[in-house]
Amino acid sequence: MTPSKGILQSELAGALSLLRCPQTGVALRLATPEETRRAAAAHSGEEPVPEGGLATVDGCIHYPIREGFPILLLDAAVRIADVPEPRTGLPRPPARLQ
Repeated sequence: MTPSKGILQSELAGALSLLRCPQTGVALRLATPEETRRAAAAHSGEEPVPEGGLATVDGCIHYPIREGFPILLLDAAVRIADVPEPRTGLPRPPARLQ
C-alpha cells in the first residue's frame, strides 16, 4: 500500500525547516501555484510537469514535486525569478539552471 500524496506532503511540511537549496543553501518552502506554473512553462517537455514544488524562500528557484516526493536535483531546478548577479548586482533573466 502506497501513502497518499496528502500524507507525503504533510510529512514534507514538517521537514521543510531542514531542507535547503542544494545550489545556494537557501531555505525552501512550498511553492505557490503561480511559481509552479512558471516552472512548468520553463520545462523542456521531456520531463513530466510538476504537480507542485518547493521554492527557495527568496522565490528564485523552484524544485518540482513528483508523485509526492520533492526532486532536489540541480537538473530538475528551474529559475523562476530574477536573481542578482553576484559580481555586478545586475539581474539575470529566469532560465533553467545549468
